[in-house]
Amino acid sequence: SSGINAEYGRLQESLYEYHQKGLTMDKSAQYSEKSATRTRRQAQELEFEVANVENDISLKLLEVSKLETRIKGLDEDLVHLDQDIREKNDLISHCESEAIRKNAIIERKQGQIDQFNKKIDQLNQKDGGEEVGPLELQISTLQKQ
Repeated sequence: SSGINAEYGRLQESLYEYHQKGLTMDKSAQYSEKSATRTRRQAQELEFEVANVENDISLKLLEVSKLETRIKGLDEDLVHLDQDIREKNDLISHCESEAIRKNAIIERKQGQIDQFNKKIDQLNQKDGGEEVGPLELQISTLQKQ
């Protein structure tokens, strides 16, 4: 009977240990399942964040592309405007040169007019201050030569 009791006690202890191991395995499996679920959720969140970042990067690249296109267009406009400015500056320089040349011609002709007016005044003084027409003046000049 004591051997049976001893055997019964060992069986109870073995059963208890087996039961404890089963509980430990159940808890371990539950923990592993929770951990795997948490890891899957974190992986999904990271994938979502990566997708968002990739989307943001794509949008920024598109924006950069648009800006580069805009800058290229503005550079082309600048080249055309610079060319227009050069052409207008050339035209202004030409007009200024023409104005200077024509002013010189006007000054030379004004000098000739002044000389003619002096001759007319001299002839008027010689003729007694009478007004003489152009034909009379020419006749008078030819007679003196």
